Amino acid sequence: SSSMMYGGSEVKAKRWEQKDTYVETIRNILRTIALGDIPPGYAMGNLSSGVSVPNCNFSTGTNQDHIKYSFAGGQLIQGSQFIVVVGVAQNTGSSTVTVDESLCTHPRIAARALWSRNTLEPGQKTEAYFVLRNGQREVRSNDSIRPKLAE
Repeated sequence: SSSMMYGGSEVKAKRWEQKDTYVETIRNILRTIALGDIPPGYAMGNLSSGVSVPNCNFSTGTNQDHIKYSFAGGQLIQGSQFIVVVGVAQNTGSSTVTVDESLCTHPRIAARALWSRNTLEPGQKTEAYFVLRNGQREVRSNDSIRPKLAE
């Protein structure tokens, strides 16, 4: 719930998000979080049960299936137009796997990344970042302008 979030300013986040192109902004979000920081104006909190996390329950019949994602104890980093879900990917198999994080899906996914490694030895873990377009916020921030359905 929002009561668990702290440190955010939507105005500041939105200004930061809009100073660059869409692609640059996403790259900046991922770089900032990978360095252990939070983008300007973003709020951070725990992943609550209400947040829709990426679906990583894929079955490919390859060694990718040994990569298990966990969002329990994960983080939620929320801006204006984007939110970032941070989880952990672990290699539960007995051979080394170069992780294909694109197998995780979400209807509002903007980007995915792994940090600090994308090749996992058996038992090894890495952080998994998913940048999602923030559906709720987009609607709310434009609600003062109602598009006409007919002229």
